[in-house]
Amino acid sequence: MNQWNQNRPFRFEAFWLRDPKFIEKMKTWWKENENGREGRNKMHTLQLRLKDLKGNIKQWNREEFGNVHKDNEQL
Repeated sequence: MNQWNQNRPFRFEAFWLRDPKFIEKMKTWWKENENGREGRNKMHTLQLRLKDLKGNIKQWNREEFGNVHKDNEQL
């Protein structure tokens, strides 16, 4: 992954919601991230869990759809 991708902000893609398994995966990931991610306070714990969730979503997106933006540019 190049530096540009690392600094790119996370964007939720609406087409993810069309995948019938996405909501169940979100629930599973959220539950998995529930244990062992205790922060200094509740807000910090939420921040840590959201960060973990973002990683899960990004990995799932790469595995499931590949690089959609690059594919669009090539078309």
